[in-house]
Amino acid sequence: MESLSAPLRKALLEADDDYLVGLSNKGTLNRGKKDLQTLSPVLSVQGEELRVELGAETCVLRAPLGNSECTCPARGICRHLVSAILWAKAQLAETESQDDARSGEKQEADAPARAAAAEQETDAPSPDFTPLLDYPIETLRRAIGSSRFVRFAARLAEEGTPSVEETSVVTVQLPWESAVVRLLIPPEHCSCTCHSRELCPHKAQAILIYQLAKGKRTLAEILPQGEEDGWDPEGMRSVAEAVGAAVAAQLLTGVSRLPSSVCETMERLAALAHSVRLPEMERGLRAAAAMYGRYFARSAAYRDEALLSLLADTVNRSAYLCHAPKEELAAQAGSFREDYLPCPPLRLTLLGEREFHTGSGYMGRVYYFWETREQRFYTWSAARPTIYDTSRRETSSSYQAAPWQLEGPISLLYGMEIELRGGRATHGRRLSSSEQSRAVALDSLKPWNALPRERQYIDFSRLFGDLRPHLPDGPEADRVALLLPRSCGVPEFDRAGQIFRLPLRDRLGRRLLVEVRYRKEEKGVVDALERFAEKWKRKRGRPAFLGICYLDGEDLKLYPIEIYQVWGKRPTRPKPEKRLCAARPDPGHAPLRLFRLTRGGFPKGEQAAAARNLRGLLGELLAALCDLLQSGAASFPPENAARLTEIAKRCEATGLHTGSKLCTQLYELLQNQRHQFCTDPLPLAETLSRAAQYVFLCQKKMTLDAAEEKWNKEMEETS
Repeated sequence: MESLSAPLRKALLEADDDYLVGLSNKGTLNRGKKDLQTLSPVLSVQGEELRVELGAETCVLRAPLGNSECTCPARGICRHLVSAILWAKAQLAETESQDDARSGEKQEADAPARAAAAEQETDAPSPDFTPLLDYPIETLRRAIGSSRFVRFAARLAEEGTPSVEETSVVTVQLPWESAVVRLLIPPEHCSCTCHSRELCPHKAQAILIYQLAKGKRTLAEILPQGEEDGWDPEGMRSVAEAVGAAVAAQLLTGVSRLPSSVCETMERLAALAHSVRLPEMERGLRAAAAMYGRYFARSAAYRDEALLSLLADTVNRSAYLCHAPKEELAAQAGSFREDYLPCPPLRLTLLGEREFHTGSGYMGRVYYFWETREQRFYTWSAARPTIYDTSRRETSSSYQAAPWQLEGPISLLYGMEIELRGGRATHGRRLSSSEQSRAVALDSLKPWNALPRERQYIDFSRLFGDLRPHLPDGPEADRVALLLPRSCGVPEFDRAGQIFRLPLRDRLGRRLLVEVRYRKEEKGVVDALERFAEKWKRKRGRPAFLGICYLDGEDLKLYPIEIYQVWGKRPTRPKPEKRLCAARPDPGHAPLRLFRLTRGGFPKGEQAAAARNLRGLLGELLAALCDLLQSGAASFPPENAARLTEIAKRCEATGLHTGSKLCTQLYELLQNQRHQFCTDPLPLAETLSRAAQYVFLCQKKMTLDAAEEKWNKEMEETS
């Protein structure tokens, strides 16, 4: 061993267990140690290399150790190489100890010097990771990929830099990728749990995180700056400008004068938006293309209001993107898919499930879990394609295995509390079933013991106030409620609308409608409701309804998820201070929500008439905008344009100052373009789009206010 080269000697002495785990993995290290107990290796030095014979295999050790080779067919650092490295390191240490023993007298004489040297060796600095710090960022960006790099930079900006553990190797855990990376010197020998031998995206992210942790780089340096990051600001602005100009030209021409090829035009624009990473604009353009297709097919599903909303959103988004600063482009562009982010340990219990079908050929079930510590709902979905379904396959698919490495069917989770660790969820609290997520069963838990009393609605008057922040289109998990009705009304079926209705009433007679629109996929839900109504006639129990609340016009309704025939423990009426929201606000402090838009109030007797007038005025303004959409600005009749001035005056008198200003601007632009041969349609399109979005926002706000007023009025009448 005396003729061993200095680099290889140094590499062998520094190769501890952490380093060998980084080169291979922990299982290979343990297997190498076990094999070494039954082998008698033979060492021979050949120049800069060390040859180790282990039975039938021969290993050649080189510096760095990651370049070593073995005659076995395994790739990378195999168990034979690990055994050879461990044996060579032990022999090298034994040789050095023998040399020290031969010079014992000299060691006794130089004891103070040796003690100082030993102390210095003990306090030796950690391995030099300078090559990791000097790794070029351009190479790392290319390895990560443009789309993944943008998400990576956004997570670092939002969540901060993950922790880094530095020993003989640098260990970095990527929580969003479920990967563990061990960084070694040289960087080419870094290892990752994805088992890639190349510079994979996980290794590149880990190196960047280490550079950030050591202060080599700042977050501003790695944020998207240009085309090389996948974000091309100039390209995005160019496409946004082209999309805005194309939609503005359509609004100038009018839907009634457009050719049917406009559908292909919108699809091509959507492809352009996809190429420069504008997913929100792409979705809007594809939806507009589908709506145009309905128009030319004379489908009853076509609506002027829906097309106007899509085109207005596209024009406003393109106008903003053309002038948005670089740091805001990512937020306005949107994301192609919703990311599942790590969440803390969750205590979950399954309360219900429902079946769903999509137009893209998928079906499955959504499972609703109650989190007992956060006191809110989570959902988990199991979907599968239906294109290969047969009658036998549909029957067998009713079995659903439990997720998160739990054994047995998911139906066993009813009445049980589980703890989920390593879970991932979206912002809307939709859980994933990744391999790193693991759940364990804790104990049995009845649903009436899981939900707090304030979330078991025996008083329907509290329901709208609690759910208003999430209506009408908030996350589904926030609109799930459990109702405990005192009685159920007579079910009815509307044959004209094909709607099944079942009224529920609380102890004071307040009513809430359970409503299901009949179709093939909902047949099982309707049958279950009919069976429940028949049982209720014969024997009245204490049922509970778990469902999704939604707005139908100005009415709050419930879509059923689960029906509990007998709710085990009837909660008492919660005290006012324990409710999520008071049943009715104090009249002296309650704002007139219906008239916040008007910056003024009305006497109580005139509120209903004022609301009708305001709703009618917004309807007239929307009808005028839809007429403009149909006929086009280039051929809009003068008498229709004059209506805009009348509507502007009425808006000003009512208090809708923004609506009045937009109507006036729209009228002036229409008048100006009549006297020009070549007009720029963009200013008129932007004004039309702002006016349309203003009307839709006002109508949405008024619908919520009117629904709450109607709900509170019904609650008062039955109290």
